[in-house]
Amino acid sequence: MGIGSPEPADYHHDHTKSTPRKPAYTNGAVYIEVRLQCGEWSYSYAHRLYLREKTVRRLNRQRPKAQRLRFRSKYSLAREMLAALQAQLSRQYHVYVLFDSWYASNKLLKFCRRQGWHVICALKSNRLLEGKSLTQWNRDLKHRWYRRVTVPTTGGRQREYLVRTVQGHLKQFPDAVCVLISKRHPRDQRPKYFLCTDLTLTAQAILRTYQKRWPIEVDNWYLKQALGLADFRVQSYEAVQKWFAIVYLALTYLQWRLLHADEIPPGATLADVIRRHRHEHACQLLTAACELAAKLGQVQPVLQRFLVQPPDST
Repeated sequence: MGIGSPEPADYHHDHTKSTPRKPAYTNGAVYIEVRLQCGEWSYSYAHRLYLREKTVRRLNRQRPKAQRLRFRSKYSLAREMLAALQAQLSRQYHVYVLFDSWYASNKLLKFCRRQGWHVICALKSNRLLEGKSLTQWNRDLKHRWYRRVTVPTTGGRQREYLVRTVQGHLKQFPDAVCVLISKRHPRDQRPKYFLCTDLTLTAQAILRTYQKRWPIEVDNWYLKQALGLADFRVQSYEAVQKWFAIVYLALTYLQWRLLHADEIPPGATLADVIRRHRHEHACQLLTAACELAAKLGQVQPVLQRFLVQPPDST
């Protein structure tokens, strides 16, 4: 009998593989993460597994009433994590919440502003500003001069963007916002759009601040490629939740060592911490094996203690 797919797995829209004319879908589990950065300290703060409403209905058909799942939208999950964070933050902190265009709903924008937080996020081109889509604003402003903005890349180089700025109100959002229309070159036909609720920031400050969202993408890479987030061999929703908690605990441990351990040099990355941890583990293992061999004066008990024995062939 074959093993079925894990309960949280389903087909989801894959925005990294999709094109404007050809959407792509990937079978997998979707999760939402909140990352906290305070000065030079940066940690993964919280995460939540997301289930489509259709997936929740399918799973509940096979569950007793007491164990049925409740559908939670991505907005609800994000709000839950941000509300928990808000309860632990001092009012003295000046907070900017960063997210990409997939989370730039009016609900989330309004929630952040009610906490006294500012938002810097990407926007989709069909959002309405003062009754006009951002695509139309890009066309209407084509004769206005660009402002050249230089932003440092993660590799330490400088990248220049051409930016036009417009202020106004999004549809059904009461606060005035600043929207950047950003291009890599004058003939760029697919500009990026960014929103900022802090009207005192310059275009360069907005883009530099939004760039601080990139570490969450680095987290995702390490979670999937180095820590095995997607390698679970369990099926139930509850078991997958526990697997995610273990993997995120490992990530938090690595982040703590990177920021606070004296033996980690400045400028190191999570990959350096992983290599050091593996080296330390290998040294401890070899030391324990040598000490046991010296104590017993035999090799075979040491091999039985530290090596997995192959099953007997019958």
